[in-house]
Amino acid sequence: MIKFKHRLFFLVLMISIIFIAIVIRLVFLMVIKNEFYLNRSDGQIKKLIKIDSSRGKIFDRNMHPLAISQPVYSIYASPKLITNKRFFAQSVAKHIKMTPDQIYKKINNNLTFVWLRRKAEDVDPDLISKLSPQQINIIKEEKRVYPNSSSSSDILGFVGMDQGLGGLEYEFDDFLTGEGGYYIIKGDPRGVRIISSNKTLIGKVKGFSQSEFGIEASSLKGGSLVTTIDYRIQFLVETLLKENIERVEAQSGQVIVMDVKTGEIISMANYPYFNPNKYYEFESEYLKNSCLVDVFEPGSTFKIITYAAALEEKIVTPGTVLEIPETVIIARRKIKEARERKLNDPTHYPAKDILVRSMNVGTTMLADKMGKDAFLSYIHDFGFGSLSNIKLPGETKGLVRSLDTITKIDNAVMSFGQGISVTGLQLISAVATIGNNGIYNSPKIIKHKTDHNQLTISNPSQFSQRRVVSNSTAKLVRDAMEEVVSEGSGRYAKVAGYRVGGKTGTAQKPLENGLGYEEGAYIASFVGLLPIQSPRFAIFVSIDEPGTTIWGSTAAAPLFSKIATVLIDYYDIEPNFTALN
Repeated sequence: MIKFKHRLFFLVLMISIIFIAIVIRLVFLMVIKNEFYLNRSDGQIKKLIKIDSSRGKIFDRNMHPLAISQPVYSIYASPKLITNKRFFAQSVAKHIKMTPDQIYKKINNNLTFVWLRRKAEDVDPDLISKLSPQQINIIKEEKRVYPNSSSSSDILGFVGMDQGLGGLEYEFDDFLTGEGGYYIIKGDPRGVRIISSNKTLIGKVKGFSQSEFGIEASSLKGGSLVTTIDYRIQFLVETLLKENIERVEAQSGQVIVMDVKTGEIISMANYPYFNPNKYYEFESEYLKNSCLVDVFEPGSTFKIITYAAALEEKIVTPGTVLEIPETVIIARRKIKEARERKLNDPTHYPAKDILVRSMNVGTTMLADKMGKDAFLSYIHDFGFGSLSNIKLPGETKGLVRSLDTITKIDNAVMSFGQGISVTGLQLISAVATIGNNGIYNSPKIIKHKTDHNQLTISNPSQFSQRRVVSNSTAKLVRDAMEEVVSEGSGRYAKVAGYRVGGKTGTAQKPLENGLGYEEGAYIASFVGLLPIQSPRFAIFVSIDEPGTTIWGSTAAAPLFSKIATVLIDYYDIEPNFTALN
């Protein structure tokens, strides 16, 4: 009996020890080593799925593609693993469209990686992948393509080997560029996804899609841009600008078309053009957007600003009669008219004629009556001397003197567009303000951003408005601008059956050192509104160093008329049969 009890006690003890050992082991595995084994388990069932990424597209306002990407192939080698480099170069040359010498120069080293060719379109990827994977291989990449060739090139910019180098491609490079990343899912040993498992996205999300749970992150592909440009108008404007440059034998030229109600740029052209598909064949001078990079003295087109400011300050009304001499001396400097008066011309004129007849002396008198403080304030309010933040790289703010440096003669010559430098974008934005009843709209080149499925994900935030002059002042200025076309120097800007208005400008080009002007070098310009009674578009034309005529009236105004006609036909703008023709 005692032996039985001893045996029973020993059995219970052993069972207890085993049970306690199992419990201790379970605690060790499930508590102390829990994270280790969970990670190990995840590592066995988790699967990584690589997500293809690509650069986003750029569209015009009607979703016509302006910049896209197409697949290409890049070939690389591992020189360290190549024993007979001469033989290798000879054997692969024909397959990758290179000479043996070109290949040998790249692999004649002990590196583990070298590019042989980047972004090639003329190779067979299947053939190359079979050559010798340890020595040479191929990967799929993308090449940027601009299907409209040189059209809109100054706006779009271009992409180098791996990043945007100009225009929108540079400004929005981070947004357009796709991100490398992976999905993490859980699967069984055969790789089949476990239905109850979650899908985790690793990487910077740039795209979205509709799921049963609503909108969810789905892509690392680059976002796309929808611009304000209309590619049809852009093409026609570029064609007409080139023809006009050739007609007047000029060096270069600019055209901007802006929607006055929104500030949206419908067209922006700079001649000579470049092809962004082959940007490397052009000198750097061709690759800039002159409309917002280059500055010039606006000349008589700036009289619109002076006249508007004088009316708003109630210095004059359009009918105020002023005695305006042919010349005036200010700070020992003679200011005179661009053209001599005829013997029987009057000496007294209504204030509106200062703009209509483009009178330098009269404009000087208006600026003098305002004083430099008030005049400078309007100059700034119209957008001169500051950046518009249009979201294009390289924009310059021009040159406007600070208040404490403006002398009496500075104030005088600024009134008719000398001693001040502006960009074409600034000038058209200011004149669009007159067309928009005195409200300044910051210029826009982007309508909105989308993901790769064209789902809108953001609208531009840089848009801003401010009132510069009253509605009534803007109307009075437009009346004078219409007379410039119907009776003054802008007669070649007329459009049959339509009322248009604008202002010509002929300005000498300053010397590079800023001391004086270049002999015989002029910029001829015209800026105007269509239609003048209820403006929809502002149009700016600038012709650099025309050879057959220096005047804005003959070098630039005819091009305004042709572009206005294109807009009338395209947007079906109704005629006004009471227009002065």
